[in-house]
Amino acid sequence: MTKPDCVFDAIVAGDLPAHFVLEEAEVLAFLDARPLFAGHTLVVPRRHHATVAELPLTTASLMWGAAARVAAAQRDALGCDGTFFGLNDVVSQSVPHCHIHVVPRRRGDGLRGFFWPRTRYADDAEAARVAAALRAAVEASRARTAHLLPAGRVAVRDAGAGDLPRLVSLLADGSLTGGEDPGRLDAYRDALAEMTRAGHRVLVAEVDGQVAGMCQVIFFRHLQHNGGRCAELESVHVDGALRGRGVGTALVSAAVEAAREAGCYRVQLTSNKARTDAHRFWARQGFAATHEGFKLYL
Repeated sequence: MTKPDCVFDAIVAGDLPAHFVLEEAEVLAFLDARPLFAGHTLVVPRRHHATVAELPLTTASLMWGAAARVAAAQRDALGCDGTFFGLNDVVSQSVPHCHIHVVPRRRGDGLRGFFWPRTRYADDAEAARVAAALRAAVEASRARTAHLLPAGRVAVRDAGAGDLPRLVSLLADGSLTGGEDPGRLDAYRDALAEMTRAGHRVLVAEVDGQVAGMCQVIFFRHLQHNGGRCAELESVHVDGALRGRGVGTALVSAAVEAAREAGCYRVQLTSNKARTDAHRFWARQGFAATHEGFKLYL
């Protein structure tokens, strides 16, 4: 559905020019003709939806995903410090076609209110240069993440007894010291049952219905932080053929959410010194190497 008097519908149809930053099946992003700052981008659905109330949830999700990619591109291409996201609904909505403003921000940029003072590009060539830089950054970001599995292909759930043969295999593949015995499934079964009774979690990540990774989440309380509750991550292992494709990230995200739900104030782990690739992974997940770990085997 389109509206003959809608400026954005005319842009979508190609009847009015715009400097495009991103073009996807359901969503477009192009430069605002009167930007707050250079690179100020509008993310719009291709189909006409005047207000948020008319916007299907799937389209809203696609719009915010595109807005996040544009914001990342603004940082890469323009060197901005952050982003202002804005969405006016009916009131102050200058074009009755739902859209998200993605505005690059810099510390001390002087912005004091919402959407003023507005500016203009010096000429069309300047706008074209900014749009080209943003498009290139979006494509570079796509190339960096092309190896990741689509989110819908990775599912995280609690482990059951039927998963134990696969879990033991993952433990054995991920161990640097050996010590796992797939022939003693009863011992692993007892451990899983005891952990479950105690309220701990063993999470598995499935890819297309097959277990591809695991993570143990151990909960405990200590005297610090007013008797606070912590979560410790143990044995985070991903099938070697699927490492670097988002399975570990999905597992860790689920584990951190489980810790939040359990009322923990901190999530911690240890990582083998020899696994420098794992250290980089944990840093990307937001973990900081704040302590040196020690172990005494009995």
